[in-house]
Amino acid sequence: MTETRHVSIARLSDTASTLRLDDDLGLAFETRIHHAPGDWRAEAGTVLGRRGYTVTGRWTALGGLVESWSATVIVTQVDLACGECGQLFITEEPGRVVCGNGRCPDFGMGKEIWMAQRRRVERGKDLPAPGAGWPRPILDGRPHPWVTPVSDGRPWWRLTDGERMRSAQNGWRCQLCGEKLGERAWVVLDGGRVVTSAALHRRCLDLAVAVCPHLSAGDGYRQAEVTRADLLGDGHPLPERGAAWWQQWTLRDAGIQTCAAPLDTGGSGPAGEVVA
Repeated sequence: MTETRHVSIARLSDTASTLRLDDDLGLAFETRIHHAPGDWRAEAGTVLGRRGYTVTGRWTALGGLVESWSATVIVTQVDLACGECGQLFITEEPGRVVCGNGRCPDFGMGKEIWMAQRRRVERGKDLPAPGAGWPRPILDGRPHPWVTPVSDGRPWWRLTDGERMRSAQNGWRCQLCGEKLGERAWVVLDGGRVVTSAALHRRCLDLAVAVCPHLSAGDGYRQAEVTRADLLGDGHPLPERGAAWWQQWTLRDAGIQTCAAPLDTGGSGPAGEVVA
């Protein structure tokens, strides 16, 4: 949802002005524009230093002095409410949001969407995403991967819950079903880089390739059956006690046998799973 707000303008000089968004809905915005005659556009409006607005406007000059100003602030809100105040978040950048309510204790604190959703769950404003288990529940017509964040019953398909992904990596859990893996598990590779971020059961990999556009698009992806000892995290052996952050996995040995990932599974998953 995109909203247009009027702004008040305070001229500091002939080359710089301060714009402040009217606070009629609790939104707070202020930025300084260094301008030149003609149309201008500022992509980096600030909410306590955070991006969340696009500002456009025009000013004209007569005899070297500012003659007139006009400005519009475009606020893009995401369909996700702040866990503290209930106001819709503002899109800061893809996958990140910020609360623009100047009266909220979380005002201006940009965060990943999965972190914002976890805060909502902690505050009792929403239910957690489906837990580990097989078969996977169907959301929006597709099986829900354990690492995909969910808000108000809707999955954020292109995003990843960083805490669950870290748990999958550290605990040797399947990123699709969330259950423990055996000694050996499967990954999808782009060269030596693990594009699935964590490992999967064979059944879960088959399902993921069947329904995930990213994995089923081809692009020369390969599959490999590996153990933890076959992998590196950020270029180092996987720590026994786990890492404090989500790592980029790669193969330790380029000589590990791989096989081609199927490009088309016909839209049906393993063991009769419905994936339409």
